[in-house]
Amino acid sequence: MNRTVAGMNADTAPAIGLTLRAVAPCGVRVGARSISTDDEQLLLSSELVAIASAAPKRRLEFATGRVLLRAVVGCEVAVPAGPDRRPILPPGVVASLAHDDCVAVAAATETDVAAAIGIESSRWAIWS
Repeated sequence: MNRTVAGMNADTAPAIGLTLRAVAPCGVRVGARSISTDDEQLLLSSELVAIASAAPKRRLEFATGRVLLRAVVGCEVAVPAGPDRRPILPPGVVASLAHDDCVAVAAATETDVAAAIGIESSRWAIWS
């Protein structure tokens, strides 16, 4: 299944979040969040370790993505990065995270709903 949402910028993140929820498959939680300098202070210690030496732009994207991903997954535990930079998710959860220069988007569900899920930032599409 492929469902596409129009492009976005930081000012449209709330509307994009609503649109993503409208097109997301049943059982898939989604969200959008504007990239913000405020999000770095919301990172948990193991998440901060992952970006300790990252460039400022990467730090912003990572921080907003992790804050959003925790909200979409529905947990307040750290979502650290694995060796391949992908999020290490809680057991039983599949998720996808993408961003452009202005907005991060995420989709998540349980493994009994879908074996894999993807969200693509160039077209803002959701696959499950």
